[in-house]
Amino acid sequence: MDIKEILSNVCGTQVLNEHLIEVKYSDKFNKFNANIKYYKANKHIVFHLSRKWEGVSDEIKAGLLQSLAVKLFRRSNFLITTDTVNIQLYNLFMKNLSAVAERKESDDILIAIYKELNERYFQGLMDMPNLVLGSNTFRKLGCYEYATDTVTISSVLQNAPKELIASVVYHELLHKKHKFNVKNGKSFHHTPEFKKDETLFENYQQVENQLKKYLSTKKRRFSWFHF
Repeated sequence: MDIKEILSNVCGTQVLNEHLIEVKYSDKFNKFNANIKYYKANKHIVFHLSRKWEGVSDEIKAGLLQSLAVKLFRRSNFLITTDTVNIQLYNLFMKNLSAVAERKESDDILIAIYKELNERYFQGLMDMPNLVLGSNTFRKLGCYEYATDTVTISSVLQNAPKELIASVVYHELLHKKHKFNVKNGKSFHHTPEFKKDETLFENYQQVENQLKKYLSTKKRRFSWFHF
């Protein structure tokens, strides 16, 4: 791939001519992760891609590089556009990775919760993602990873009332349903459609308040234990 030719579709000639630009593949990333680093002092731009990207078509990889460049230079005058055909291909590729994701051994309790939610809120039409317990963190109670089709729930909720766990799982399943939108190089994961569906969870506001109370109590106990 000619990196500068690829980036010329989104960046002006000034940034391309003044900077050394490299693409490096790394084993440190999971699946299809990637990032961009800008060393302003020596005008050096480095794209770091996981090894998984080596087997992906140049057209889609070009979209990845362009998308990362847009994020880096979004607030500068280096950009000439924030959208290209390649970026659209890349976003479509990311949205559809879940269909071919590797299946993991899922948590039994989370499987049971998913099945109930699928019947109640998704008409039984949502394919089951990987459902796993993550680290014991209060910072992020749940997350959905598109590349691996995995819902991860914080172990902080492991012994929480079922309704509270279900509310977090439901939130992450909505990410699987709605994917994300991209505008001006920025990804939006909590779209108006997402937020509307989120409030459909039974007793939504009441459960949200219960979850906050549960976490507050859990944090106090956690702090006392680690005093």
